[in-house]
Amino acid sequence: MSTPTKATDVLATLGADGSRRWLRPKLARGRFLTARTIVGYILIAFFVTMPFVRIGGHPGMRIDLPGRKLYILGAVFHATDTFALMAFLISAFTTVFLATALVGRGWCGWACPQTVYLELVYRPLQRLFEGKGYSKGAPTVAARAITLAVYAVISFGLGNVFVAYFMGGEGLALALFRSPRLAPTEFTAMLATSALVFVDFAWFREQMCQVACPYARLQSALVDKDSLVVAYDAERGEPRGKPKEGNGDCIDCAACVRVCPAGIDIRNGAQLECIQCAQCADACDVVMVKLGKPRGLVGYKAPPARRILRPRVLLYVAVIGSALTSLTVFARNRAAFDITVLRVSGLPYQMMPDGTVANPYRLKIENRSEQPLQTHLELQDSAARLIAEQIDTTIAPEESRTLNIVVALPAERFERGSAAVTLKVTAGGVEREVPVRLLGPSQGATP
Repeated sequence: MSTPTKATDVLATLGADGSRRWLRPKLARGRFLTARTIVGYILIAFFVTMPFVRIGGHPGMRIDLPGRKLYILGAVFHATDTFALMAFLISAFTTVFLATALVGRGWCGWACPQTVYLELVYRPLQRLFEGKGYSKGAPTVAARAITLAVYAVISFGLGNVFVAYFMGGEGLALALFRSPRLAPTEFTAMLATSALVFVDFAWFREQMCQVACPYARLQSALVDKDSLVVAYDAERGEPRGKPKEGNGDCIDCAACVRVCPAGIDIRNGAQLECIQCAQCADACDVVMVKLGKPRGLVGYKAPPARRILRPRVLLYVAVIGSALTSLTVFARNRAAFDITVLRVSGLPYQMMPDGTVANPYRLKIENRSEQPLQTHLELQDSAARLIAEQIDTTIAPEESRTLNIVVALPAERFERGSAAVTLKVTAGGVEREVPVRLLGPSQGATP
């Protein structure tokens, strides 16, 4: 059972001898838990459904590593869309910074998957199966075995959902219902991910936030005196003790400590482990109501003259606005297709019987549109000759085609071993000119 911690403790999950102190927090029902539960289940529903729903004909969310594509809410980003991906990542990370500046570690307590799943899925199941023994720290062997078995089933499901973000809903279904020998990579990924999820939520738990996650250590730089954070009102609560004249409102019942999922005492002030979930506030509010005193002894606090629009907030808003604006402009002006010319490894060129110099290339055309793309190739030099397996081709939506082509140019056109021609690619009524540099003999080079 969680007990009050001292301000000198290194970590709330460590005992005086350095051993693991298992946290078994009680549940405090209240306004913050209700709001956090609603937000959490919405996020769980979002996470579980996104790999399987279709938006505009595309996966809701998917990281397609073989196809080098990223799907986000119906939008498709290709590996060559580095600017768009950079703008998206900048806006995402800066949004977290903005939220921290405004509401402290609100992300950790309200939206982080680690907290959402641990507090809204795994710990409720543990309370269900282990009953009173959960808070007392002495569950029966049978109850513990049932809990771990259910954990394994839930973890397998969540592990599969996570894998679906990479192989898609259809790919996951094929991997699930086929023999592991036919899909060894997918099967191994599912088992490994499920095992990691199980170990995390059954054993590692709050240590993920306190030991592994770097965000807790970044908060000292992101939170300032104007941030809204969960705190204890020492002026109102001190001195602690039984309700009598001269004592503060805090009766030193330690209810706020027994419900803390991080195992800390909020009355000790700001602490690294606090995830701002406000369970301590709900527990304290219950006690205050029973004593006939106003709620809020523990709760979200900010200075009376709090400045919301301060320089760092304005800077974060400006960065997010610029990144999203750039992303929107890029998406609207993005070309319907992308062209990449790659030189074939091996012999750089070959002398032909007719006196021309032939250079082999691989031409990759990627259709980024949602319509079939009719393409046509031609050279912008009358002396050059294009040899291709397909001059005209049709590329399906969101697909790419790699063509083997050879460009031949008379030897006298080469200076210092190189020459340049222009390849014109017409696709969907749009023309793109691609410069192609040829290698050849240097005999004709001028001194």
